[in-house]
Amino acid sequence: MSAASVQANRISTPRNSSVLLPAPYWLSYPEIARMAGASVKELPSDADQGFRLKPEQLEAAITPASRLLVLNSPGNPTGMVLSRAELEAIANVLRRHPQVLVVCDEIYEFLLAPGHTHHSLAAVAPDLSDRIFTVNGFAKGWAMTGWRIGWLAGAQEVIGAASALQSQTTSNVCTFAQFGALAAISGSRQCVHAMAAEFNGRRSLLTEGLMAMEGLKLMAPEGAFYAFPDVSHFGLDSMTLCNRLLDEVGLAVVPGVAFGDDRCIRLSCAASPATIEDGLERLQRFLSSL
Repeated sequence: MSAASVQANRISTPRNSSVLLPAPYWLSYPEIARMAGASVKELPSDADQGFRLKPEQLEAAITPASRLLVLNSPGNPTGMVLSRAELEAIANVLRRHPQVLVVCDEIYEFLLAPGHTHHSLAAVAPDLSDRIFTVNGFAKGWAMTGWRIGWLAGAQEVIGAASALQSQTTSNVCTFAQFGALAAISGSRQCVHAMAAEFNGRRSLLTEGLMAMEGLKLMAPEGAFYAFPDVSHFGLDSMTLCNRLLDEVGLAVVPGVAFGDDRCIRLSCAASPATIEDGLERLQRFLSSL
């Protein structure tokens, strides 16, 4: 494909364009794609395969209508972290399909379990950098949730079009958030490292507690601050289970159906250890009653 054709592909989105979306996924992704006029093709995975996108699965899913692949690592809701080798295998598939662009959501890059490293696809496959768009921000790594400030990096003509669209939809980032972001990127990252270490302890507490519960199936989260256990053993869909958890033991968790997997529920460890332990006790009490 010529450079001119690639540029035309970036700017033009035919109504029959398809977005390739590994599942489970952050719940906004499919709706954003549909709002843009694209269809969504889910690439499902489960806890047994570590919620990982396999290169052969991606290869089989690509059609002439495929225009965009969405990657989120570290992932929400699963906590999965793609290794460098996995990203290199995905890049090899993409090299055979030059019409497919990639959006990489790396918002949780600093929140990693011990032994795991974040790799950016644009750095792993620099020859594909003109087809890769990296999304990141301050909400997670710097605990600036609610300040709504982040960034998009990629080919200049697409960034220009995205900036024009953004300026007519959400106007601008408020000034205090801009000064906060400037302080974050220009100051020491000691606070980021300290928070990541604290989350490591909380993530381990949540993971160990869930793995001790009979009937749950869990891929130990490798990053972010979520766990996504498979609760299908108990014979309830995720919405019913979550509603009953709230009504019967006062525990609020998120149904997996919102993330593309009705077998699972999402739990967060963005809470104090005491709160996590209390939540684990309530979950165990409920599951034992089934």
